Amino acid sequence: MKQSFIILSFLFIITGCATQKLPYTIGMSEADFNANKSRIDLVEATAKRTVYKRDIEYDNRPGGTMKPTASMYYYFVEGKLVRMERVEVLQQPAVVIQPAVRG
Repeated sequence: MKQSFIILSFLFIITGCATQKLPYTIGMSEADFNANKSRIDLVEATAKRTVYKRDIEYDNRPGGTMKPTASMYYYFVEGKLVRMERVEVLQQPAVVIQPAVRG
């Protein structure tokens, strides 16, 4: 009884910690990528290279602008995904200047 409980617990831990499958993998074809794409914009297209961009994080703080704060870029060379790059968008701090008091 104790042994079967240990085995079941071990199996539960293994299946609970299974890795997530990423939707995009290096080496996948551009056709497969386009079949799975959602909210992805074409950035550049040449004879040998294609670049796509997907915004992945937004400024959704209270009073935020809902502008993208991070994007993923996907680079294809001759129809194969060769590079994925996460780019953070730097947010400029807001500076409030009080008007001069006249009087």
